[in-house]
Amino acid sequence: MRFIAPLFALVSLALCALAANYIATRTVAHIETTTQARITTALRAAGEDWAKVDTDGSIVRLSGEAQDEGRRFRAREIALQLVSARRIVDEVTIAPKVDTDVPEFTLEILRNLNEVSLIGLVPTDNGRGPVMSALDALGSSDVTDMLDEAQYDVPDGWGDSLDFGLQLLAELDRTKISITPGRVIVSAVALSDAERRDLSAKLNGLRPESVELALNISAPRPVITPFELTYRLEDGTGELAPCVALTEEGRNRILRTAAGEGTLAPPACRVGLGAPTPLWPQAVGLGISAVKSLGGGSITFRDTDVVLDGPLGADPDEFAQVTEDLRAALPPLFSLSATLPEPEDSTNPGGRVSVPTFVAELTPERTVILRGSIQDSMSQKAVETYAASLFGFGQVEDRTRVIADMPAGWPGRVLSGIEALSLLNSGQLIVTPGNVSVSGRSASESIDEEMSDVLRLRLGADARFTTSVVFDPALVVEEAQPDQTDCGLLIEEILNVRQITFAPSSDEIDAESQQVIDEIAAVLRLCPGAPFEVAGHTDSQGGELSNQALSQRRADAVLDALLEREVPTSSMTAKGYGEAVPIADNGTEEGRQINRRIEFTLIEDDPEGDADGGDAADTDVTGGTDPAAEADAAEADGAEADGADGSDDGGDGSETDAGDADADTAAAEDSDATTDDTQTESN
Repeated sequence: MRFIAPLFALVSLALCALAANYIATRTVAHIETTTQARITTALRAAGEDWAKVDTDGSIVRLSGEAQDEGRRFRAREIALQLVSARRIVDEVTIAPKVDTDVPEFTLEILRNLNEVSLIGLVPTDNGRGPVMSALDALGSSDVTDMLDEAQYDVPDGWGDSLDFGLQLLAELDRTKISITPGRVIVSAVALSDAERRDLSAKLNGLRPESVELALNISAPRPVITPFELTYRLEDGTGELAPCVALTEEGRNRILRTAAGEGTLAPPACRVGLGAPTPLWPQAVGLGISAVKSLGGGSITFRDTDVVLDGPLGADPDEFAQVTEDLRAALPPLFSLSATLPEPEDSTNPGGRVSVPTFVAELTPERTVILRGSIQDSMSQKAVETYAASLFGFGQVEDRTRVIADMPAGWPGRVLSGIEALSLLNSGQLIVTPGNVSVSGRSASESIDEEMSDVLRLRLGADARFTTSVVFDPALVVEEAQPDQTDCGLLIEEILNVRQITFAPSSDEIDAESQQVIDEIAAVLRLCPGAPFEVAGHTDSQGGELSNQALSQRRADAVLDALLEREVPTSSMTAKGYGEAVPIADNGTEEGRQINRRIEFTLIEDDPEGDADGGDAADTDVTGGTDPAAEADAAEADGAEADGADGSDDGGDGSETDAGDADADTAAAEDSDATTDDTQTESN
């Protein structure tokens, strides 16, 4: 009996385990079925019935092929609304994109005698092969093949078009042929209209019925030089003589503008090549409109030079405003000058009224043209010199004439107007006995106030003057000045292109380096007062002391050359470092040539160094390291032994024997020695 109780307990436990396993299995199956059903129902409701849902315990597997990434993401988001992300295994794949679009086949053939270029996309089965065979038959030796191929069915009409296009290629030495299915476009040039007609008839005769042919055969227009047009308006009647245009469309546009609402004499307007710009019709139209606004006068376009002549008796202020408006409206390529004739004396027909006029025109390139009346040759010279001081020597074109009878104070009025004109970027000055008129464009928003202050100061508070200046923001960028670091970088770029070179063993700057000095001087004028160190360097040929002395003289020579060019040098220093700071291997001729150089170093203040009582820190903006630091290090290492053979820039050499070497060594040890006995010319 004692064995029955344990046996009963064991059987009971087994039955309980079986019951628990059954219940658990049923529960898991219920959860899987329920979860799968809920997610599947949600996906179908959202239209994503392509997605398949499988459950494995708490894990939910999404599978199927989505049309694109967006639909895959949407199916996953729907599942995430019902179960947590850690339970989802995404096994969805994206259907590969099937390219159902047939490419647009096209072939362009450009032929210039034996030179042929091929561009386009052609079928693999009927493309490059026939073309190359045709070119071989023509004997084309220079073929540029830029064709792409695509493996698609050959479209209808492609074969006929290709055969016809290759047939035309054999007929034309210089042509462009564009081939598409069912259509061929031919561009060619004939020597005359008659040849153009004959060629068109011949090519049309070769055309098969299944292919459309478009011909663009042109005969060259005559070359017209100079390209000149003049429009005159007198008593309400306009005249165009001569008249030229680049195209028929441009010719018609010019004629419409000239006719307007007035009367236009029958023009003979030629069409030909030679226009300086395709904007010729627009520019001519602006000029014609300017003449009409004045009520008379003429305007002449000769290539890019434009001359506006005002009518007799026109108001100078109005003429100045029209001129400035026209100058601003013309395309940048054109250069405008304007003249206003003196009015005739009504009591003396054919004579002139003694009403003097002085005109100065300032171009955007800062060239000033002086016209009009000056009372004597001394005043004429003074006006020209004063203008040159403001605009630069070589920038003044003096076309004034001397007339004895002039109003009192006339030179002062002219000089005051020129000073006011110098404040502009471009413009015009007109001086008459009753008025000083200045018009133009400027980069300063306060230009009117600045000009008024100048004119009041020079002419007097009661003087009559008018200003008409347009503020142009685009000019502000052009006038932006570089800072000192920018100037250093600009000088570095100049020296990277061409170094400053000297005569062998001399501090005389070579003639070809004078332009380099000019360019550096122009940069330094943009940064007045910038503290630069002009550093001279040599190679290692020759004695150390003599190299240092030579480099110092060369640095001084550069500083003197800048001073001769009116560059302020009070904030600049010159220092020679000799051979102490090489930037290349002195063992090669190329390296020695690189080491023979001039550097500009921007000296910048170091606030921490100043506070500690130290010197200002030097920043080398033209090539890297601090020359002074490296020179000090080199001096600490001691002077190198002299006496090496050298060759100069011009190819002459200096030999140094043992006796000379000993003399150099002794000189280097002598504290009073400043030069070596031997100076090689390679430096």
